[in-house]
Amino acid sequence: MNGLLARNRLAVPPSPAGPDGHVAQAAVAVGEPLIRLRGVTKTYGSGSAAFQALRGVDLDIAAGEFVAVMGPSGSGKSTAMNILGCLDTPTSGAYRFRGVAVQSLSRDQRARLRRRWLGFVFQGFNLLARTTALENVEFGLELQGVPAETRRGRARALLDPVGLRGFEARYPRELSGGMKQRVAIARALALDAPILLMDEPFGALDEQTRLLMGEWLLGIWARTRKTVVFVTHSLQEAILLSQRIVVMTARPGRIKASFAVDLPAPRDLDAAPATTLRRALWDAIRDESRRALDGGA
Repeated sequence: MNGLLARNRLAVPPSPAGPDGHVAQAAVAVGEPLIRLRGVTKTYGSGSAAFQALRGVDLDIAAGEFVAVMGPSGSGKSTAMNILGCLDTPTSGAYRFRGVAVQSLSRDQRARLRRRWLGFVFQGFNLLARTTALENVEFGLELQGVPAETRRGRARALLDPVGLRGFEARYPRELSGGMKQRVAIARALALDAPILLMDEPFGALDEQTRLLMGEWLLGIWARTRKTVVFVTHSLQEAILLSQRIVVMTARPGRIKASFAVDLPAPRDLDAAPATTLRRALWDAIRDESRRALDGGA
């Protein structure tokens, strides 16, 4: 390990003793989804201070699927993403990943699962302050033990298409919010994980850059068929990018509706099927947004 780890004072997670514990070895039953949530509830606090972020969430996600998740602010979308990413655990209910009950895994096994299977883009940039843009993109690869020359080449190849050529040596404090977000996206993609969990990944970008980044991400998905779970507040973005759109209720978050996006590419948002879907989506979300403004259920 080089100076990136020492400079940022982060502990190196333990190296896997084998091929990803029993998660990697588990056979997935025919027809079983890659990800399955059943009755997932998450409660924070206790007593009079307790509140439920999620209640009874049922969700299946197939391997290679691009799923957009929508809902009003505070509907538990980020909480659900943290559970999917093994960064948090349900208070009750079941999370099965490739047929394995995630709650049954040890802490080290969950860490190996994250490293082997998952790439994250969070709402916050979570960049390392004392490393350059290029080094930030490299960092996850370093934790995986990828040789310096290989990870440096992969990081450079990703900074170019996100519009950061010439900014490789800049530190986060020297980058705009949109630039920081693009570094975070490049860092997640550098790991080449089979699953991408993206929590409002384009929220800090201007509209033009957001559209271009969406096209770029869709191209990556078309080539690789990664599984993508993509939180967004944009109806247009959800329709343009995803195969399926899941709508969550106001807090406590539940799955209210699921819409298949069976539109030909390239998608024309002004065509009748797209406008019909947009109206249905808005009808589902509008009432929940009103409830959220009124303080939820």
